[in-house]
Amino acid sequence: CRAVNTVFTDIYKESSQVILSVREPPKVYPIINVNNKDYKDGDTYQVKDDDYIFASCSVTGGSPAVSHITLTCGVETLTVTGTKAILQGRKAQRTMAGENCTCSARHVTGCYTLTTSVTL
Repeated sequence: CRAVNTVFTDIYKESSQVILSVREPPKVYPIINVNNKDYKDGDTYQVKDDDYIFASCSVTGGSPAVSHITLTCGVETLTVTGTKAILQGRKAQRTMAGENCTCSARHVTGCYTLTTSVTL
C-alpha cells in the first residue's frame, strides 16, 4: 500500500500491511424493556396502579459500541456510560398514563440519531 501527499507528491509512505479501523454507528433502534418485555418505538405499556415499573434500554451493534445511553421516563432521566441504562422500581400510578419513556444513545461518530419512545 502506498499513501501519497497530493500536494507534495514526493512525500509518501509505503507499507506491506494496512490496518483499517472502521467506525460505524449501530443500525438498529434502541430497545426499551419494561417489566421483562421488549417494546419498540411507538408501542404502549398498560399502566396498572401500584405496579412497580422496571425500565431499561439497550443498544446493540456498531463499531465501536455506543458510548452513552440516556433513558427518560416521565420526570426521571438516567444517562450511563455503556450500552444499557436501567431505571429501578418506580411505583406506577394512573397519573403516569400518557407519560413517555424515551431512549437515545451517543456513538463516537456522532451519527447515531435513532430513538425509541414508549407511551405509558
